[in-house]
Amino acid sequence: MGFFDDLKKAISGEVPVLGYFIISADNEELGPYSKEDIVGFLGEGLIGWSTMIRRGDDDWREIQHHPDFPSAPGPPPMPEKRAKSSKSAKHAKPRKRKQKKKKEYQAPAANGTIVIEYLNYAGELKQFICDPKSIVRKGNHFSVRVAPTFKRISLDRSKTRILKGVPAPAVMPAEPLPVRTTTADTSIIQYTNWEGINKEFKIITGVVDDKGDYVRVRVSPTFKYITLKHTRIGNPEALFEATPAASMAESETKPAETPVPDSTVSIILTNCGLATYDANQVLREIRPDLGVFDLYNLVRNFPQTIVENISREQAEAFKKRLEDAGCTVELK
Repeated sequence: MGFFDDLKKAISGEVPVLGYFIISADNEELGPYSKEDIVGFLGEGLIGWSTMIRRGDDDWREIQHHPDFPSAPGPPPMPEKRAKSSKSAKHAKPRKRKQKKKKEYQAPAANGTIVIEYLNYAGELKQFICDPKSIVRKGNHFSVRVAPTFKRISLDRSKTRILKGVPAPAVMPAEPLPVRTTTADTSIIQYTNWEGINKEFKIITGVVDDKGDYVRVRVSPTFKYITLKHTRIGNPEALFEATPAASMAESETKPAETPVPDSTVSIILTNCGLATYDANQVLREIRPDLGVFDLYNLVRNFPQTIVENISREQAEAFKKRLEDAGCTVELK
């Protein structure tokens, strides 16, 4: 209250109202203040609801317990909602995840299968009709579903291969395929190696892995895989048809003939393909005395006399190798 307010009330005959005193944070007594001043202090945050206050000579008490401030706002409410939410979170039941239903397996049609060959520990060859979409690799093994039940089995990868030369069955069999031993259904094929030497191999009929220009077959007596070139096989029908072993027996019993000395011939190179790597390897063996540039000229300018006065047997062997490398060769 100001001086002029007190003077006005004294002139008008009104009894002056005693002011309010407060205790500051430094324990100092401040005042007197009007009720409006105290409410303003509370609103601005200069004093709190626990600040000690008295009116005139009354006793000290906290503002929140003083009867002159019934309309003043009370202390801020406690965050009950947060407390309830935290409690509800603790006691909340975990949501149940919906388990996805596993799709039932559907066996493929006969034309959607492949044939796999497996060599077991006893040396027996087994063939399985498999679902190619079910193959799962597991380290050195793989798991696959096989006919007729299409249950999963585990096979060693190093002893398994897909038979590309064997077509899938037209009708799905009701029983597993029979076991084939390494001595059943054998054939004899004639083969000419890179040296021009004719050889015969005893293979398992129908066990063929087609690799384009090459083919893999199992050869006696170990029946391990070897790779042969298609163009050098004299009787390719023997790969899938059993043939008698008469030719091999005749070759074993036939007495060795004494070689008749051949006349000498010359090897003349008349043409060569674009890829000359294999041809250069053969020419380097025929003419080890030539350098790199000399060999380069031999496969560029035609005709070229590669070598003169060599036996016909050697010439035929070199001719065969050069022709396999894509060259055209004449013997004179």
